[in-house]
Amino acid sequence: MKPIALHSRRPRWPVILAIVVPPAVLFAVLIPSISNPGPTTQDMWVGATPFGPTSEASASEVEIIHAALHGIAAQCAETDPDLGAIAAHVDRIIEFSHRYPVGRFPIDDETATASSLLLVTREAVKSCAPAEVDRIDAARQ
Repeated sequence: MKPIALHSRRPRWPVILAIVVPPAVLFAVLIPSISNPGPTTQDMWVGATPFGPTSEASASEVEIIHAALHGIAAQCAETDPDLGAIAAHVDRIIEFSHRYPVGRFPIDDETATASSLLLVTREAVKSCAPAEVDRIDAARQ
């Protein structure tokens, strides 16, 4: 008669880990992201912060500058851009930066300042209206 072999038992810890770890990791990642969804446009308009104060510019004035930036981009995308239109947009942006030199304001889900607005404008016109670069550099001084 042959001896009956005892059934060897496999360890259960890999199965337990496979069942417990994925939900635990999912829970650890999802809960913080649900509880803190990130900044909103309203968050960008808080007053004095470590990054500086909020601009006194009204939302309608910021929208005019926003449209001017998009106008520059649209003109520079043309094969033959209207340099007069670009100069008019640059004039608006420079005037706005002089009127509101301090403070933050939201443009396209970003927090801008007068200084960053001039830098973005400079980069936008550098290839299509290089004559405007000197005016923007002078306004940054």
